[in-house]
Amino acid sequence: MIVSDSYIANAFIGFHYGRIYQLGDGTTWKIVDVRCRLGSQIKPKATVRKRRNDYVLKVSAIGLAVEVVPVETPYFDDPIEQLPESPADFQQWLANAIQTEVAMLKRARAKRSHD
Repeated sequence: MIVSDSYIANAFIGFHYGRIYQLGDGTTWKIVDVRCRLGSQIKPKATVRKRRNDYVLKVSAIGLAVEVVPVETPYFDDPIEQLPESPADFQQWLANAIQTEVAMLKRARAKRSHD
């Protein structure tokens, strides 16, 4: 059953455990799936479905649906206003966000291999 058929209200930079995304309809979701996938899009289409006793989030152009849980309080005030306006500033912002995401994924993988 579809719970939300909307879009990611901020820049989407991929799936990884703990990341929080707010959708255009105002709902906010936290990823609780351990599978990771990098990607970058601005306001991509997103669908949340109820599956038995859990929820899954699927984002357009990403071939993976991940388990999420609803978050009651909004995480972003006005995400579009947080994005840089000039193309050059946006490219730098996106590069920094992706580098941060990659570093966090490497750290999580290293931690899992030591556990």
